Amino acid sequence: MTKNILGLDLGTNSIGWALIEVDENNIPIRIIAMGSRIIPLTTSDKEEFQRGLSITKNQSRTVSRTQRKGYDRKQLKKSDLKKLLIKYNIFPSEELLKLPMLDLWKLRNDAANPNENISAEQLGRIFYMLNQKRGYKSARSEANADKKDTDYVQAVKGRYAQLKDKNQTIGQFFYDGLHNASFGNSYFRVKEEVYPREAYIEEFDTIINAQKDKHNFLTDEVVHQLRNEIIYYQRKLKSQKGLVSVCEFEGFEKTVFDKEKDKNKTVFVGPKVAPKTSPLFQLCRIWEVVNNITLKIKNPEGSKYKWGEKIPTLEEKEIIADYLFKNENLSFTKLLEILNLKKDDVYVNKQILKGIKGNETYASIHKILGDNDLLNFDVSIIPTEKTSILVDKQTGEILEERAGLELDASLEKEPLYQLWHTIYSLKDLDECKNALIKRFGFNEEIAEKLSKIDFNKQAFGNKSNKAMRKILPFLMEGYDYSQSCSLAGYNHSNSLTKDEREQQVTLDKLELLPKNSLRQPIVEKILNQMINIVNAIIEQYGKPSEIRVELARELKQSKDERNDADLQNSKNKKLNEEIGKRLTELGLPATKRYIQKYKFIFPSLSKNLKEAKVNNQCIYCGENFNLTEALSGDAYDVDHIVPKALLFDDSQTNKVLVHRKCNSTKTNQTAYDYMATKGDEAVRVYAERVDDWFSRGIISYSKMQRLKVSHKEYLERKKLGKETETDKKLWENFIDRQLRDTQYISRKAREILQKVCNNVTTTEGGVTAKLRNLWGWDDVLMNLQMPKYKELGQTVTKEWTSEHGKRKHQKEEIENWTKRDDHRHHAIDALVVACTKQGFIQRINTLNSSDTKDLMIKEVEEAKIEFNEKTTLLEKYLKTQKPFTTENVMKEADKILVSFKAGKKVATITKFKATGKNKDTGVIVPRGALHKEYVYGKIKIIEKDKHPKYIFENPESIVNPKIRNLVIDRLKEFKDDNKLALSSLKKNPIYLDVNKEQILEKADCYVEVTVKKYDLNTLNLKQIDDIVDERIKQIVKEKVKECNNNLKEAFKETIWFNEKKQIPILTVRLFARPNADSIVPIKKDPNGKEIGFVDTQNNHHIGIYEDKENKLVQHSCTFWHAVERKKYKIPSVIKNSSDVWNDLLNKEIPESFLNKLPADKLNLKFSMQQNEMFILGLSQEEFDEAIKNNDKPLLSKHLYLVWSITEGDYWFRHHLETKNSELKKTEGAKEGKRFYRLSTKGFIDLNPIKVKLNHLGEITKIGEY
Repeated sequence: MTKNILGLDLGTNSIGWALIEVDENNIPIRIIAMGSRIIPLTTSDKEEFQRGLSITKNQSRTVSRTQRKGYDRKQLKKSDLKKLLIKYNIFPSEELLKLPMLDLWKLRNDAANPNENISAEQLGRIFYMLNQKRGYKSARSEANADKKDTDYVQAVKGRYAQLKDKNQTIGQFFYDGLHNASFGNSYFRVKEEVYPREAYIEEFDTIINAQKDKHNFLTDEVVHQLRNEIIYYQRKLKSQKGLVSVCEFEGFEKTVFDKEKDKNKTVFVGPKVAPKTSPLFQLCRIWEVVNNITLKIKNPEGSKYKWGEKIPTLEEKEIIADYLFKNENLSFTKLLEILNLKKDDVYVNKQILKGIKGNETYASIHKILGDNDLLNFDVSIIPTEKTSILVDKQTGEILEERAGLELDASLEKEPLYQLWHTIYSLKDLDECKNALIKRFGFNEEIAEKLSKIDFNKQAFGNKSNKAMRKILPFLMEGYDYSQSCSLAGYNHSNSLTKDEREQQVTLDKLELLPKNSLRQPIVEKILNQMINIVNAIIEQYGKPSEIRVELARELKQSKDERNDADLQNSKNKKLNEEIGKRLTELGLPATKRYIQKYKFIFPSLSKNLKEAKVNNQCIYCGENFNLTEALSGDAYDVDHIVPKALLFDDSQTNKVLVHRKCNSTKTNQTAYDYMATKGDEAVRVYAERVDDWFSRGIISYSKMQRLKVSHKEYLERKKLGKETETDKKLWENFIDRQLRDTQYISRKAREILQKVCNNVTTTEGGVTAKLRNLWGWDDVLMNLQMPKYKELGQTVTKEWTSEHGKRKHQKEEIENWTKRDDHRHHAIDALVVACTKQGFIQRINTLNSSDTKDLMIKEVEEAKIEFNEKTTLLEKYLKTQKPFTTENVMKEADKILVSFKAGKKVATITKFKATGKNKDTGVIVPRGALHKEYVYGKIKIIEKDKHPKYIFENPESIVNPKIRNLVIDRLKEFKDDNKLALSSLKKNPIYLDVNKEQILEKADCYVEVTVKKYDLNTLNLKQIDDIVDERIKQIVKEKVKECNNNLKEAFKETIWFNEKKQIPILTVRLFARPNADSIVPIKKDPNGKEIGFVDTQNNHHIGIYEDKENKLVQHSCTFWHAVERKKYKIPSVIKNSSDVWNDLLNKEIPESFLNKLPADKLNLKFSMQQNEMFILGLSQEEFDEAIKNNDKPLLSKHLYLVWSITEGDYWFRHHLETKNSELKKTEGAKEGKRFYRLSTKGFIDLNPIKVKLNHLGEITKIGEY
C-alpha cells in the first residue's frame, strides 16, 4: 500500500514544499508535486535581518508611540499642577514665568534657605520648575552589581555623591555653577545633567521644610498632593503575567466565545510555569541532575573489565541533593568525598569535573542572612488516589504500577518560599524593603540588601508548581526524569509510543494562529503561511501519512569539537579567576561587570596570565587613565566599536573601554570613521596603537578588524558596486539571526503539524545540503536556466582534476551562479527533506559505530553501483539511496510557478479597544504605513520679483502693502477675474508713483514652503543652498569653501554654531520639495492653521482605465487614499468609476477626497499592486493553449510579478528571480528578460494577462479579481 510524504523547508521568508509517493517499504515512487511560496519582507525587515536585529514589526511604531505617551503624560502632569496652583492662587505671573534663567536658579537656591523670604507666587514658580524634571529612578535589576552597561547609572550616582559631599541641593549646586560662570565669563552646562529621583525629592523636602511655616496653604495634604500625586508621581508598570507560558503538562485546550469575531475559539489554558528562581523549581532541577550522575570507576585487579559504572545509591543521592540545595556549587572533590571515592580511581565527564550547579536562590539569600531559620524549606510527600504507571515508550508495555504520590501544597508556606516570593513579587525596591521589615522583622540594612536581589533575571522554567509537585516525589525516589514524568501521568517531551501516535485523532484542517498569539510576528506570519499550504495540500491531495520538516541546525558536534569548546571554557574560567584576584586587590568587587570591563584592557590571550600587565590606556585618544577610576568612575564608557545603529553586535568583540569625552563625540560612527575625523596623522597613530594591542594579546584578531573597519568607505564601495567579501560578511550577512529564527519556526511548526499528522519528524539543514549534493541535485536549477544565460554569453567552462590529477573534468556553468538565484531552490530542498529517512540521520550521527559501518558496506555492495571518484563509505551509502533521477527532478522543477504572498490588505475594522460610538461599528485600522515617517513644516519666505501673472493670482501674498492694495483694487474693477485684470495692464498699467513713471512689472511675495530637518553630515553640495537659516547656511558654506568643496573633509570635525557654549551644528532645516499632490496636513495649531504635513507618496495601486472613447487613462492611488476609500465604504480598486460617482452624489464628502478619485465614466482594464502576477509576452491564443494543456514550463517563462510602480513607470521581475535592487544593475539582466521596465504603452504591447496563484502555485483566476 502506497502513502504520501510531505517535505517542508521552512525559512524566515519562504516555504518550500514537496509531496512524494512511497511504497510499503518507504521507497520513493514518484514526485506528486512541489513548489515554493515566498513571503516578501519589507525593506526595513530586510535591513534588520542583514544587521542581525531581531525583527519586531511593532517596534519602531511603539517606540514613537511611547514617546508620544511620555509627552502626553508630562503635559497632563503640567496641567494637574497648574490647576492646583490656581486653586491656591499661587500660579506664577507672566513676569515670573519669563524670569531670566540665572534669576530663576537663584530663586530655587534661596527657597532651600529658611532665612530667605519667598513669596507664595514665587514658590508656585519653583514648583512649576521642579515639575519639569523628576530625575532617574533605579529599577531592581540595575541595583544588581552584575548588570551590564550601567555607565549612565554610574554617572547619575556620581553626581549625587558629589552633591552629598558639598551638602547642597540640586538648585544650590547649579546656581553656584551658573553664577560663577557668569562672573568668570565661562560656560557651565545644566542640560542633560541628570540626578537620581531621591536627590530631587530631597530638594523638594528641603524647600518645604524651609518655607512651610511661612505659608498657610502648605498643609500636609497639599504637600502630599504636590510631592506624591503630581511632581514625583510614577505609575506602576503593567503586569506582564499574561505573557508567561501555560504549563504544557497541566495545560488543556478550552473552547471560549470570541465576542469580537462573534464565534468560538480554542485557547490553551492552565497553570503558568514557575520562575526558575523558585525554591521548588531549584529543588526539581537539582533532583533531575542528581539522578543523571554516573561515574566510571576502576574495577578491582583481575576483573574482566578495567572500568565499571558507579551510580550513586538513593541515600547518596539524598546527601548530594541536600548539599546542592544549600550551596551554589558542588565541586568534584566534594562529590568524591560524599561517594567515598578516590580521584585516581574515577573517570567522569567534564561537566561533573568542573562542578555541578547548586541552588542560586538559597545561596544569594544565605550570603546576606547566614544560617537562619528563614532558609528552611521542608517538603512532605503525601499519597494520592491516582495509580501511577511506568510505561516503556518503545513497546508501550507497563513496567510498573504503584500508588500515586505528590508533594503537599503546604510547601508554599515554608519560610524560604515565603521570603523568596516577597522579594520576587515586589519590583519596587522601597516597597520590597518595607515589606521585608514589616513581615520578617529585618533591620533596614539587611532588608535593603535582600530587596536588591533580582530573582526575575532568570525568567521562567518549563513546568508549573502543580506539575513539579507531581513529578518530584518520584525524582526523590531515584527515578530519572522521563520515568518520573510517566509515573506522574505525563508524556515527557510528547514522547508517545508508536501505537499511541497512530491512535491519536487528527484534525481535518489546521486553524490559523490568532493575530498576535506569538510574540514574534515574523514567525507568526510564516507559520500561518505554512498552515495555508498544508491545508491546500490536504484539500487537493489528501492527508499525508508523514510530514518531514527541515530543522535549520548544524550536524551534531564531533568529540573533538566538544573538547575544543570545553577547553575554551576552562581558559575563560582561569582568566576570570585571575582578574577577580586583581579586582579584589584594587578594592573592587569581582562581579561580572567589573571582570568584563577589566578584560577590555587586559592581555587575555597571554600565555602567562599572572605575569601579564594591564594596559590602562584609551584606545581612541591614547591617554593613560587611573585603573580604579576607569572601572568604577563615571568618566569612562564601555563603547560599541561599531555602533548598534549600524550593526547589532553586543558581543565583547565589539566593545572597548574608553574615556567618556571620546565616546560623547564619536556618536554613531565606527571607531575608525571617528578617528578619521581627526586627520590623517591621528589615524596613523591610532592604527599603530591597534596593531600594538593585538601583538600584545590585549585584543583578538576579530576585535582588531572591528577597530579598523570603516562604514563610510563601505557605503562608497557599495555605491560603486565594489563591495568586498569582508564587507558582505560584516554588513550584509544575516549573522545568526535567520538560523535562530528558523530553528524556532521548526519547533513551533512541529507542534502545529502534529494536529493533522501523527508522524511528524524533523531533519537538519546540514543533512539536506549533503544529500542534495550527493544526489546530484545542486545543479538542477542552473541547468534549467542554462539556455537563457548561454544565449547572453554569460556561461563559463570550469575545469578540474581528481585522483591526484589522474582524472580531468569539465563542466559548463552560469557565471557567478548560486542555487539561491532561483526561488525554486526552496522546493528542491523540500524534496530532499521529503526523501530524507530518519535512518540517514541516525547513521550520520552514529558513524563511528562498527554496526553502522557493516550495514552500510552491505547495502553499498548490494547496490552494485560503480563509484568513479574517491568517496567515503558514508557518501557511497547515501548515493545508493538516491530516490529520483536528476532528469526527473529537473522535469518537475520546471513546472513550478513560484507563489508570492499578496500585498497587504488596505485596512481592517476592529472593535478592540474601541470606545464611544465606535463600540458597535468598530474603527478602521490601516494595515501599513499611511505616509513617510518624517513630518514637514511650512514657513513663509519672501521670493523677489514675482511676475504679474503670479501677483494677480495671489494678491494677498504681496509683501508691499501699497502694491497689494493697487492690485486688489484692479481686481475689483473686473469682479475678481484675474485673467481680465491681468490683460488690462497692456492698455492701462498700474503706476507705483505720482508722476506715473514707475510701472508695476514685478513684486516681492510671501511664498509658503515646506521644510524638513536633515543630519548635517548627510547633505550634498546642492542641498547646502537649501538650508533655511541664513546664519547656519553661511557657517556651513564657509567651512565647505575652506575644504575646497570636499564635504567629507568639511564634516570630519564638528562645525560649531557657538563653540564657546559648545553648541554644535548637527542638524539643519532644508527647503523640502516633495510632490505637492502627495502632501497631506495632519496637524493644526489652536487657531486651526495647518502646521504639520506628511508625504503620502507610497502607491497602493495603479489603475489603467478606458474612457468612453477607448482611450487609456492612468490613475494612481496612494495607500493613504486607499484607506480613505475604505472609510467612505468605496472599493480600494474602483472598477467602474460611474457607479462610485453616482453613489456619492447625495453624500457629504470632502472635496480633497473627491479630487483624488478617478474621473467619471471610466472602466478598469488593469490594476497593478506590488507582488501581483502577470503573464507578459504571450498572445491570447498562446496563453489559452498553455492553460488548456497545463503547460507550466511555458507559463513559467512569461510569469512576472509587479516589482515597483509609479505613474507611467512600471517594473516587473521574473517570478524565479531572487535578487532585488541589485538585479537592475546586473549586466544582461534586462536583455535576458529577467525584469521589465515599461511605460503604459510598452506594458500594453506585451499583452498583459493578470493571473492569481494559490499557495501551491496553481493559477486560480485570470483577469481582474
